[in-house]
Amino acid sequence: EIGELIFLDSLLLYSNGLTGTIPHQIGHLDKLRWLDLSNNDLTGSIPEQIYSLSQLDKFYLYSNLLGGSIHTHIGNLQNMRELWLYDNELTGEIPSQIG
Repeated sequence: EIGELIFLDSLLLYSNGLTGTIPHQIGHLDKLRWLDLSNNDLTGSIPEQIYSLSQLDKFYLYSNLLGGSIHTHIGNLQNMRELWLYDNELTGEIPSQIG
């Protein structure tokens, strides 16, 4: 299970034709600094557990089929330097915690 890879600091699975939802177990990867699941066919929403990854500084989910809104808990990602979410089906307002 992906959540057992507790020492993982980068997870780069871009352009792999992945489908389905993002597993919430990714939120167990406390040392994760770089998460790139871009350019796939992922659906569903961004799991709230991802917003607990306090070390995350690069977060790429662009070019998927993700819906729902960006949760205000995104403000918990205080080390984040790059956030790319374009080309999805996200709805709602951009949380003020981003700016």
